[in-house]
Amino acid sequence: MIQLGPDPDAGNIKVEPVRELLERVAYRPFEARWRIVIVDDADTMLEGAQNALLKTLEEPPSASIFVLITAQPDRVLPTVRSRCPRVAFAPLSAGELAAHLHAAHGFTPEAAHAAAAASDGSVRAALESQTEAVVTIRNATRRMLEQVAHATGPRSRLLAAQAIVGKTQKGYGVGERESLAMHLRVLQTLLRDIGVLSTRVEGSPLANADLVKTLDGLRPAFDHARLVRAFTAVHRALDALGRNGSPKIVADWIALQI
Repeated sequence: MIQLGPDPDAGNIKVEPVRELLERVAYRPFEARWRIVIVDDADTMLEGAQNALLKTLEEPPSASIFVLITAQPDRVLPTVRSRCPRVAFAPLSAGELAAHLHAAHGFTPEAAHAAAAASDGSVRAALESQTEAVVTIRNATRRMLEQVAHATGPRSRLLAAQAIVGKTQKGYGVGERESLAMHLRVLQTLLRDIGVLSTRVEGSPLANADLVKTLDGLRPAFDHARLVRAFTAVHRALDALGRNGSPKIVADWIALQI
């Protein structure tokens, strides 16, 4: 397997590395039947680099397979896209991601579940996350959900919102907006697990399996209608953050809605 990715300093793939790659794949592999060429973050290839790859993509060398990986296919030239069949991959579930982090990367169960819940199904994002930060995020989100579940009025809900906004990530290099987005993604997995527990289906996988006792205790407070309302509210809150909504206002709003 040959792998090519963006230069860590420039953040892109220039034409020279692509030409060097093409020289390496001009001949059949010696030790294997197939040679796999992976271009990570293919959307970072400069125009000249993409053009240099065109002829090879149209007529790849014998026994070679080229795989272009990108989360932004529209940034790849149409001429390149037209020569590549597209295969879409859905994000991993939080449970699947947590299991992978624990088995393959040595994360503790708590850290694995926390990183998975905050990473939106991305292995790379989970691996790049700071373990202490994501554990803090999940613990804060759990506390907020516990407080809101039995809140008796707006004041107690607004006090609960303080757990997921503001200074929670001080010292971890995470901005307030991204910090709140991570809390909201964790909140989605917690609510989803409560919904799974409510079905009473044996063997249903949980994203936060290590918190099953806590989540089962919250289950009576969240009937079907409340869960649907809460999921909808979290989705709208993430959308509002993406449109530059105030993190403080979004956090207060979500605490009032769920």
